[in-house]
Amino acid sequence: MNKIALTCAAIAVVGGCTSGPPPTPVDVNFTTSQARENVATYDTVEVRTQQAQTRGGGRNEVIGVPCTMRGSGYTASFQTPAVVNVPTYGYSSRALQVSCAYAGRSQSATRTPINLTEQQIRESQRRATDSIEDAEGAEAIAGAVGAVIVAATAANRRNRESDVFGYDDITLRFLIDR
Repeated sequence: MNKIALTCAAIAVVGGCTSGPPPTPVDVNFTTSQARENVATYDTVEVRTQQAQTRGGGRNEVIGVPCTMRGSGYTASFQTPAVVNVPTYGYSSRALQVSCAYAGRSQSATRTPINLTEQQIRESQRRATDSIEDAEGAEAIAGAVGAVIVAATAANRRNRESDVFGYDDITLRFLIDR
């Protein structure tokens, strides 16, 4: 019997302690036809809500909290947990705001757009720089330096109008006195 309980506990930890299937993606409602026509790409933003206790520090995910998302030219209404398909507009992308209400309280969060292309380039450059630090011998160092030069050249020659933007996920925490 103890082996079964231990196995179930291990599965819950490895599985990330989630219950049920992942949420169905929610599409936004465009407020203007121009907002719909100017979409460059879509990003998915995961929105979750948690109940945090003021004493003891425990946190529990709260399911079914009503929320709204507002962005430039779109809105969405949903219940948490949710995955929202958010439009992006390249360099014209603007901040979005999510507001949720639970237990007589409301919380909101704002996310500014992130240039995912630049983020990926910086990560590639960091990995190339790390490989220089880890390299041993003249040939290894020369190869690593070449990788840094290639990454820097690619970053400077790319068509910036093709950059992809996105947003960080959102978790809103509601403090409950206990």
